[in-house]
Amino acid sequence: MKKKKQVFQPDDRLFRKMMEDKEHLNTVVIYFLAIIERSPRAFMEELENIEFTTKAATMSTLEQLLEQGRQEGIEQGQMKEKTLNLLKLKLNFPTLSSDQLSDLTGLSLELVDHFYSVLDSKNLMDTTSFIHEQLLNNIDLSEEEENTYRQLIAHIVK
Repeated sequence: MKKKKQVFQPDDRLFRKMMEDKEHLNTVVIYFLAIIERSPRAFMEELENIEFTTKAATMSTLEQLLEQGRQEGIEQGQMKEKTLNLLKLKLNFPTLSSDQLSDLTGLSLELVDHFYSVLDSKNLMDTTSFIHEQLLNNIDLSEEEENTYRQLIAHIVK
């Protein structure tokens, strides 16, 4: 019978390096523990039993990930607000120029020009696709937000 080849052999250089650098190994293990679904309390209880230097490195990494998540959330919230302002301004002040709309919303002139060119088609699907693909791409919307955008777009395209 043919013996299966091990993918991760004990004499691997990476394995040896990790075994020599226990702090690095602990940090990696703690990181994996952190990304497993568990409550923050349970994670912190496990973290309390770890050496101080490893705990500091792990918390620093986790804090960076949290900060990155916060920043992405802020940027997504700002884009939702800019998009909502774009639609409301266009609905209530249909004669605004691209320059004016760009200034008022904080969106680039290029993006607002593209919005106007899509609006010229008077096609509800094209306009909805533009809003979702160009402005709200990869942003989760609540059902209420989705309905608000849909209603505004429908009124603008009429």
